[in-house]
Amino acid sequence: MADLVLGNVEKVLSDFRNALADPVISALVIIFISSILVIGLYVINAKSSKKHGVLILGLCDSGKTLLFSLLTLKRSVVTHTSVRENKAKYTIKNGKKLEVAEIVDLPGHERIRGKYIKKYEDNARCIIFMVDSATFPRQIRDVAEFTYDILTSKTLMNSKPALIICCNKQDLPTAKSCSVIRSQLEKEIEAMRSTRAAALKGTDEAQAASHVDVGKKGKPFEFCHVGSNVEFMECDLKKKNIASVESIMSWIEDVFL
Repeated sequence: MADLVLGNVEKVLSDFRNALADPVISALVIIFISSILVIGLYVINAKSSKKHGVLILGLCDSGKTLLFSLLTLKRSVVTHTSVRENKAKYTIKNGKKLEVAEIVDLPGHERIRGKYIKKYEDNARCIIFMVDSATFPRQIRDVAEFTYDILTSKTLMNSKPALIICCNKQDLPTAKSCSVIRSQLEKEIEAMRSTRAAALKGTDEAQAASHVDVGKKGKPFEFCHVGSNVEFMECDLKKKNIASVESIMSWIEDVFL
């Protein structure tokens, strides 16, 4: 029996060697093996390049660092204007599934925020953009410009990170609702589209190439026209509103899982 099996194996190997002698079959074998290798490398690269960053953005005093501490330390801390990033690992569990994200709280000052966004934008899986709902009427231009910069960043929009705009400080009597903030932001960004497009024409090609058009051509800007998923949420973190924090945590989990 062993001799019979050995004989069959030797015959198969002999037939295979003879087949490889045919240039057409040999070429097909090479193409097949190459395809398998390419697919394998693609899968490996896709897994290794999976983004894990949760970026917390917004103007100064919008509640970024407070949210960061509530998510990562599970408690509130005394905050002050940040001059550099805060970052920490964040474990996301859902049954047997487990992922480790990196939450990064970036400075909100316009003079320094750009360099930190560039530092972390390549790894952005999602963005939490904090808005001070109470001071929004006075800061609408600044909030709209910051939002516009995010939406027109070629690096960010190519990876299409999920974006949630958290309208914070809803406990204050002067706070605007998220529907009002959304509507006014859309109008302000629409006004910026033409002025920013004209300004880019006078810049160098490298700077112009780093931006993408926002919204649909010929139509007033709406957040539903943005390629990435954009949501709005009302919250009041200063009062340690557990429901607000849990809603943001749930949103992050949905993005990752």
